[in-house]
Amino acid sequence: MRFAPTLPNPREVRLAQASAQMLSVKLGDCSDTVAICLAGDERDTIELPSAAVRLLIDLLNEMAKGNAVSLIPVHAELTTQQAADLLNVSRGFLIKLLDQGQIPCRLVGTHRRIRYNDLKAYDERST
Repeated sequence: MRFAPTLPNPREVRLAQASAQMLSVKLGDCSDTVAICLAGDERDTIELPSAAVRLLIDLLNEMAKGNAVSLIPVHAELTTQQAADLLNVSRGFLIKLLDQGQIPCRLVGTHRRIRYNDLKAYDERST
């Protein structure tokens, strides 16, 4: 699992813009799935859930703006540094929040782990 975002280069920004537009047209009013032909060969067609295509379009739109993007499963457990980076706070500040019980965590040996769902809930409460 990769948490560290990478900034897209100018070529990737242009490609993301074009790809997001094409996928948006392809998605149209589809409800369940979207069929996408690979490399112009109709025999190489994949069928994707429309929810996955919407997520991919969102990801591409962010890349098209030059933003770095990370994909994190909602049940992922984060290290304190990963959690601090996502909140855009120092690791020390995050530890203080954990010690105060404002964000739940669990210990793995001597290391704290924070569920992404709990971090997101704290972020929404504090905004």
